[in-house]
Amino acid sequence: MEPLTSISTPPSTSTSQPHFHAPHLHLPHIHASHLKFGHIDHVSFEQNAAQAHKEGDRYAIFERKDALARQFRRGRRYLFRRPRPLQYFCGNTLIRDNEERSSTRLELFFDLVFVGLVSVLAEECIENLDGPHLAKYFITFGAAWSIWSHVRELFNSFWNDDLQQKGLVIYVMIMLVIFGNNATKAEEGRHESGARVTAIGTYLLASGGIHGTLFWYSFFAKPYRTQIRVQVLSWMICACLWIAAAFLEKWSAAVAVTVALVFEYSTWAFIASPSFQRLMKLHYSAAVGIDHEIERFHDFFTLVMGEFIISLISRQPAGTGVHGSAGRIVLALVIVSCFQLLYMGGGGSKKITHPIRRSVPCAALWFTLHIPIVSALTICGNSSVKLVMEVDRVEEVVRWIFCGGYSAGMFGLTALAALEKELDAPDELWFPKRVRLAPRLISGVIVVFLPIASQKDGFNSTSLLSITAGLSLATFLWESVASLDGPSSAAYKPPNSETSEQAQSPPDHCTTGTFEVLSEWRGWPRFAEPGLYIRDCTSQRETNTDEERTAYDKGMTG
Repeated sequence: MEPLTSISTPPSTSTSQPHFHAPHLHLPHIHASHLKFGHIDHVSFEQNAAQAHKEGDRYAIFERKDALARQFRRGRRYLFRRPRPLQYFCGNTLIRDNEERSSTRLELFFDLVFVGLVSVLAEECIENLDGPHLAKYFITFGAAWSIWSHVRELFNSFWNDDLQQKGLVIYVMIMLVIFGNNATKAEEGRHESGARVTAIGTYLLASGGIHGTLFWYSFFAKPYRTQIRVQVLSWMICACLWIAAAFLEKWSAAVAVTVALVFEYSTWAFIASPSFQRLMKLHYSAAVGIDHEIERFHDFFTLVMGEFIISLISRQPAGTGVHGSAGRIVLALVIVSCFQLLYMGGGGSKKITHPIRRSVPCAALWFTLHIPIVSALTICGNSSVKLVMEVDRVEEVVRWIFCGGYSAGMFGLTALAALEKELDAPDELWFPKRVRLAPRLISGVIVVFLPIASQKDGFNSTSLLSITAGLSLATFLWESVASLDGPSSAAYKPPNSETSEQAQSPPDHCTTGTFEVLSEWRGWPRFAEPGLYIRDCTSQRETNTDEERTAYDKGMTG
């Protein structure tokens, strides 16, 4: 469950937060400047327990003992650890450690299974491209995404790296591998093969293992208890629809599974909202480790783009030698590289409030947008293989899928960047945000209509990939240039006279170039750092006396 109530900065000032009496608010807060995006005030577990004990909270003894156990047993090794929430809200005060969490290697290892799974699903869809197979791809992708999302949320809230969690990861990976081997034939009924029953069974076993673990944790995690148990109840309702899908006809089964996925996601969104907290009158509530969550998505997107590249290598679409196919594979590589660079760059702003911190709707939309973006770019990558292999005999539907996936990915990245709240001063960057992002929309609109041009008229795969790669590269270069310093940037404020004299006085023995001083705005930013090509002509050796140099020379020649 994604606890979206932790997104506002600071929580105590958010209009979307439930207003509870929070006796700990007057405690001196730690300013969490270590967070990557935005700022949030919080107190540690030990501070919260100490303050609760001072104020006579009847649960203070338990919280104090648990905080001390958390502190002193953190460095010790155990096979099994007590499940403790990594962060939570007490009223409007965020309780968490000062340390910033990063993605663990086990989480990245699990991501590889998901990425490989959806790549297989996309490949099977491209090989049998029609309406039913495309619908099957999105349904099976949604099921795999649901499992990945549950695991991500579990570790975001309760990561303790014990044997039970490691075993859960391996167990879920096994279920996903079996699911992937059967999901490609999920349209077949019980009387044709056991593929659909096996796929549904492994999905339920994987999801049931995760929700069973969460339910067990709810006995030890008071801030998450209500949310977890309501989520488990909603999963049980969805499981009934999944089981029914194993006995229904193909299209009826597809409808049942789609309803189950939509219901599960909608229930999660409601459980994670402040409305649910107000409805249940929760004083202790779940919170999200925003720094960890953002890094997880960044690492995951990188793996998805890596799978895009693997699809261009594994089946060797370019063949041997250097010819037209090799050129097309280079163009495809330029496209995927630009997607990665655009995602990393966001909106190009220097300072932002991340969508997860901005508001509940922005956070929910940011999480949700990754689903169509990843599914679209995965199928785009697999369809690009056929464009590399064939010049002018590619099926039209493959061209439409490639261009549609590209445009959906570009529109999605535009929306993700637009969700960021820019904190830069006016004119601090050369162009405003809407101008910087405009080429993304232009590229998406142009590419989606490229398949209209017929291959019979000479518009073959090389032309399609060339225009797409050119637009992608132009979009990235435009954002890089448009995000340079503007007229209000601090770098272009006139320096004082003392700094000017020091900056323009190079060492006496340097005769090449001068150290240029930044001047006032001249109508365009600086594309290169002043002094970029000035040679460093200072000596690498220490300055020694003549006697020391003579002794050094004798030692070297003797």
